[in-house]
Amino acid sequence: MAQIVSLPAKWYIIGTGAPDTVSDVFDEHNRKRGRVLHKAADAGTTHELVLDARYGVRQSLNNTITESTIYFGEENGTSLFTAGKLKLPEYTIVKGAIKFVPGPNLESYRERYDALVNSAREWGLSHYPDFSNPNAYWDAKH
Repeated sequence: MAQIVSLPAKWYIIGTGAPDTVSDVFDEHNRKRGRVLHKAADAGTTHELVLDARYGVRQSLNNTITESTIYFGEENGTSLFTAGKLKLPEYTIVKGAIKFVPGPNLESYRERYDALVNSAREWGLSHYPDFSNPNAYWDAKH
């Protein structure tokens, strides 16, 4: 069931450049707080507002896409705790997305990846127990 919502005062929406599919939502401090997904359907266009949590387990790739860093950090990419780095297994790029090649290197990567994600998550829970809540910690000055 559709529901009409209003953004808080001074929040704004900017299109991402993707053809009418996603727009980013920013708060009064110019922090990205979420996105609006635009979906065309037979019955008309629908819009879904998705809010992001300030903190979370994140992943960044190096410039040559050979190594990944798993960390706990802010929505702007600031790392508060680095769980570790791992070398990416063999992959191909299909329609702009990384597709890993199956095999023993992939299994080893997944095990290490899961361990690093769990480490970052545990750190996050010990410092920001409500970190997955999109309404938590935005007013805090950490």
